[in-house]
Amino acid sequence: IIMGTDQLINLLSEVSVKLLPIALLILLIFAIVFIKRLCDLAKETSKQVEKLDRPLETVGNLSDTVDKVNDAINSSVKTGVEVVNTKLTDIKNKMDERKQAKKAKHAAKEECCPTKMVTIEVDENCEDEHETK
Repeated sequence: IIMGTDQLINLLSEVSVKLLPIALLILLIFAIVFIKRLCDLAKETSKQVEKLDRPLETVGNLSDTVDKVNDAINSSVKTGVEVVNTKLTDIKNKMDERKQAKKAKHAAKEECCPTKMVTIEVDENCEDEHETK
């Protein structure tokens, strides 16, 4: 069976016309299967994200709690420092007042009863006489 080029091209054309719809149908089936698997993968990914969402929410809540505790501690420390500073200032002021009161009392005593300085002279010869005897 010897064919010419025209006959070969005609035969291939007839076969192509019959096989092309079948090939397109197979390609369409593969595309549908691929899209279905892609949708299943998207659903599974969505489920995994939802599973991860709850622990991430827990981590976010824990982070918020740590931030609140940190703020409370900072506030408490600042308040404590302010209280200690106020109390130390009050103590210093009271000590200054007492010091001023003592100075005023001492100054009043000096005005009332002035003190005199007394100088005692010692004769060196007198001491030598006591040592030789």
